[in-house]
Amino acid sequence: MEALLECCCGVDVHRDILQVCIIKGLTDNPEMIRTEFKTMPNDLAAFVQWLLNHECYHIAMESTGVYWRPVYEAIEELHSEYQSLLVVNAHHMRNLHGRKNDVKDAEWIATLLRHGLLEASFVPDKITRNLREYARLYRSFTYEKSRYLNRLEKFLQTHGFKLSSVLSNVYGVSGRKLLYKLSEMGHLLPSDVIEVIDKRIKKIQ
Repeated sequence: MEALLECCCGVDVHRDILQVCIIKGLTDNPEMIRTEFKTMPNDLAAFVQWLLNHECYHIAMESTGVYWRPVYEAIEELHSEYQSLLVVNAHHMRNLHGRKNDVKDAEWIATLLRHGLLEASFVPDKITRNLREYARLYRSFTYEKSRYLNRLEKFLQTHGFKLSSVLSNVYGVSGRKLLYKLSEMGHLLPSDVIEVIDKRIKKIQ
């Protein structure tokens, strides 16, 4: 099969290490340069410099969990001259025909990239990626907050504190004052309720 790229790099991304392979040349016996890098920031910078030293502008990596993110962003930031940067689906890549059992993953990624056989996963720009991450985190915190508030309400009902029966919002100003009082004393007396309750709360008959 005819090679389309004269120089390209395949990156097999793991949590603590990158296995990388550069393939150079358009012949049937191209030069292969294999090495490893750790995934700490300084090591990622050294990896990008290694790509620059070999004048490699086409890179593809396997999308393993979230481990590809720092690698991708290091290339984005430090390798301004790259021409293609692909994140590929591991399942799709391993199911392509022609892979020998003794071929390393990084070499296989580079080989597929060299022949134009990889399908890139969609990767939004960095601003969009960050916004998505913040939105997911906010949604997660909101869910956790609601879950714990519901647990607290059930706990109060179980132990006979019927705050939700007399307050429309247990976690409003009056409700929070009563909860603080309850947490300090372990019980509530009528005088305690009168002391902290908002005067606008309607009397319960």
